[in-house]
Amino acid sequence: MLLKDANQYDLYRFRRFRTRDFDVNDRQRSGMPRTSKADALKSLLDENSSQTRKGLAEQLGVDKATV
Repeated sequence: MLLKDANQYDLYRFRRFRTRDFDVNDRQRSGMPRTSKADALKSLLDENSSQTRKGLAEQLGVDKATV
């Protein structure tokens, strides 16, 4: 079978694909909650989805690795 050597994440994604689970929204999970920066980022992307990571980082005042 093709998935014989696949890593665990590939198997997870393939199973979701087979069940037609194409939802890309964040799911509830334990850990730190979303921050206001995440909401601001979503707003910026809703306004213009073709912005660069560097530009978004500058607008939010964070490092581009954070975006």
